[in-house]
Amino acid sequence: MNMNLISNRFKILFIISAILFFNNSNTFAASFDHGYKDYDLLLKNNVKDGLANYKSIKENPESLNSYLDTLAKVDVTTFNKWSEKQRLTYLINLYNAATIKLIVDNYPVKSIKDINKERQGPWKLEVVNLFGKKISLDHLEHEIIRKNYNDPRIHFALVCAAVGCPKLPSQSFIPSKLEEQLAERTRLFLLEKDKNYIDENQKTVYLSSIFNWFASDFIKTHGSVLGFFREYLPAEEAKKINSDYSLKFSEYDWNLNDGSS
Repeated sequence: MNMNLISNRFKILFIISAILFFNNSNTFAASFDHGYKDYDLLLKNNVKDGLANYKSIKENPESLNSYLDTLAKVDVTTFNKWSEKQRLTYLINLYNAATIKLIVDNYPVKSIKDINKERQGPWKLEVVNLFGKKISLDHLEHEIIRKNYNDPRIHFALVCAAVGCPKLPSQSFIPSKLEEQLAERTRLFLLEKDKNYIDENQKTVYLSSIFNWFASDFIKTHGSVLGFFREYLPAEEAKKINSDYSLKFSEYDWNLNDGSS
């Protein structure tokens, strides 16, 4: 057989394969549900007052597994075509869903810190499927989300499955409302008096340990941790917090945010 003919056939097959791959990628990118309807329904059915019904999800894991499978199909080319809000929304929802999955796979547990505690802890386990690779929750949070999105409010959207964490929302984050959702999650977290409060007699502000662990993120955008906190206070209260006030951090509650009956 003519070698040129064989060569041309291979070229044609390669071009056709490339076109099909490109078209499939574009089709998936266009069809991806940025409204996160399936995940939203999962949360509405299993989250109440910030607590997750892990027992129920473990007994009926299909919705969670299917949702995570859908997220895992997103490749880096598709991801990079999205807007910044679409990318950040995807990563926040992925982090929270992967955390739920980690708890469900090890349930019942009293605390997320009980998982893999004899080794490096739960956040070093490679339980997240992202762009065809397995990565840890730590890597997703610190090397991808915090490194690429300069918004400290993400700390009130990412939920680490503990009572001391921000409460798990009963709805998904969506790009079209991300700004409002981040502001609302921050406001609600700061209203939790067991985590954040002002002692006027002692001239001391007590804040969640989140503000201690990630102080650099708040300093980067607001100059100081208290500068960030003041932004979310009523004007009259914000004026009271001056240089005479000291800052202390409240004890973190690592009990599982479990609402299972």
